[in-house]
Amino acid sequence: MKKWIPMVLSIFLIIIFIGAKDVQAADSKVYVIPIKGEVGNAMEKFVQEGIKEAETNGGSAIIFDIDTPGGQVDKAVNISEAILDSTIPTIAYVNGEAISAGTIITISAEKIIMSPRATIGAAETRPNEEKYISYWTGKLRNVAQIRDRDPMLVAAMADANIEIPNVVAKGKLLTLTTQEAMELHFIDGVEDSIQGVMQESGLAKQQLKELSPSFQLRLASLTTSVAATSLLLTVGFIGMIIELLTPGFGLGGGISLVAFGLYFGGVLLAGYSTGMIMVLFLLGLVFLLVEIFVPGFGIPGILGMILLVSSIIMASSSLEQAIISLIITAILTLIAFFVLIKFMPKNKFFDKLTLPTSLDTVSGYVGSENFKEYKDKTGVSVTPLRPSGSILVEGRKLDAVSENAFIEKGEKIHIIKTEGRRIIVRKID
Repeated sequence: MKKWIPMVLSIFLIIIFIGAKDVQAADSKVYVIPIKGEVGNAMEKFVQEGIKEAETNGGSAIIFDIDTPGGQVDKAVNISEAILDSTIPTIAYVNGEAISAGTIITISAEKIIMSPRATIGAAETRPNEEKYISYWTGKLRNVAQIRDRDPMLVAAMADANIEIPNVVAKGKLLTLTTQEAMELHFIDGVEDSIQGVMQESGLAKQQLKELSPSFQLRLASLTTSVAATSLLLTVGFIGMIIELLTPGFGLGGGISLVAFGLYFGGVLLAGYSTGMIMVLFLLGLVFLLVEIFVPGFGIPGILGMILLVSSIIMASSSLEQAIISLIITAILTLIAFFVLIKFMPKNKFFDKLTLPTSLDTVSGYVGSENFKEYKDKTGVSVTPLRPSGSILVEGRKLDAVSENAFIEKGEKIHIIKTEGRRIIVRKID
C-alpha cells in the first residue's frame, strides 16, 4: 500500500498542475489589433506597439482586424516584418478589403480568415515602374513562401504581366473574392465575425481584448493622409493669402496658423517630423510675416515660401505624397488667390476677417487719421502693388491695395475708394 502513495501523490500533483495550466489558459487573452484605413506611419506605430503589448502580457493569440485600401509600401513592409517576428500565433481577419499594401500585411499572418464579402489583392505599386514592381513582388513572394501560400497568386496581385490560366489574364491585376480565395486554397476559412474567428481557431474560451489607437495616433492618422494634408495645406495657404491681402492680423492669419499647426502637429505625432523641420517652418512664417509688414513681394517673402515648401516636403512620409499634396494644394490655392484678388476689394465680407488698424469718426472713434480726403486723387506707386504696396500722393507716402491687378513700381494710380485707413487704387492707363 505504501508503495502506491508516492504514485498517487504524483498523479494528484500532475492533475493539479494541468488544472492550473487550464485555468491560466482560460485567463489568457486574445488581442485584436484593428488595421483600418490608410496604411501610414501612425498605423505602423500602433501595430508594432500592439504586438509588443500582446507579447509582454502573455497573450494567447493576435487577431488583426483588417479593412484597408492600402497606403505606403514601406510602412506596410515594416508591419509585415513585425507580424512575421511575433512570438505568439497571428490571425489575419479580412473584414472588408485588404487591397494594395494591405495584401502583404494579411499574408504575413499564420492564418487568414475572410468575411463573406471581403476582397484581397490589387497590390500594384505607385509609381508603376519595373524596378518598383520587381522589388514589391519579390517582397510579396518571400512572405507567401514563409507562410506556405502560393507565391504566384500573390505576385499576380502586384504584377499585371503575370498570367495564371483560369485565374487572371495577362494585363490584369488579381483581386480575389472570399469564395475565389477559398477555391484556390489561398485562405484558411470564412467567418462573419471576430467571435466566429475565435471559435474556428479554438480560442472561444479566451478573453478578448481589442486595442485601439491613442488620441495622438488617431489624430496623426487623420491628418497625414493625402486628402487631409492637401486640405490642411490649402486652408493654411488661403488663410495666409487673406492675411497678406488685408491690413492687420485677423481671422485669415488665425485660420492659417491652425491649419499649419494641425498639419505639422499630425506629422510630428506620427513620427515624420523632427525639431529641425519645425524650425524651418517657423522661420518661413517669420519671413512671411516680415513680408506682410513690408510692402511689396521681395526677398523675405521668397525665402519664406522656400522654407515653408521645403519643410512641408521634409515633413511628408514620402516624396511622392509630398508632391501629390503640393500639386493639389497649388491648384486649389491659385484658384482661391485669383478669386480673392477679384472680389476682395469689393466685398465687405473680407473686412470682417481683419482687425482694423483704425476706425472712422462715424463709428465714434477719435484719434486715427481719416483718409477720405484722398478719394479720387492721383499719385504714383513707389513700390510694386501685388496687391498691397506703397503709393505717393501729394508728397505723402501711403499704404494701398490695388483693385484687381498687380501694379508695378512707377505707375500712375487713381484712388477709387477709401475705407478708414484702407486705400484702394486703380492703375491709370
